[in-house]
Amino acid sequence: MVVRGGTAISRSYALPSHRAAISFALFVNELAADHGLTADLDLRPNRVTVTLVSRQARGLTQAELDLAKAIDSRE
Repeated sequence: MVVRGGTAISRSYALPSHRAAISFALFVNELAADHGLTADLDLRPNRVTVTLVSRQARGLTQAELDLAKAIDSRE
């Protein structure tokens, strides 16, 4: 996970296929909604880049860090 100046965290996930990438993106979207957050998703054929930022706080909060841990625990 890359922390960008304390304002966002981002990580790219390599997946075995485009179908797996779509499934992972849907999982992240649902997990973010369960946490009351949104995730910026960049979907490529075998890769998903997830960026988390709190637009209200204009930076990172514990909620984004908790969501990042939950996403990583799926791997």
